[in-house]
Amino acid sequence: MTYGRNDIAKTLYYRAVRECPWSKDLYIMAFRKLRSLFTIDELEEAMNVLYEKEIRLRVSIDKFDDNLRIDN
Repeated sequence: MTYGRNDIAKTLYYRAVRECPWSKDLYIMAFRKLRSLFTIDELEEAMNVLYEKEIRLRVSIDKFDDNLRIDN
């Protein structure tokens, strides 16, 4: 929940990822709970970070990426 403070929520998200880069849950939070705050480009960059860090996912990110483009 952002309580209408989207700018602060986004800043806190980036700070959390910076402080805990090993936390897969934080990266995924951008796609599940905070999805409406991010642009497609920002979400694609987050996906690229997941690839670079070789974080294992249960769902193909390519399939998820197709869903992002349809919804937005």
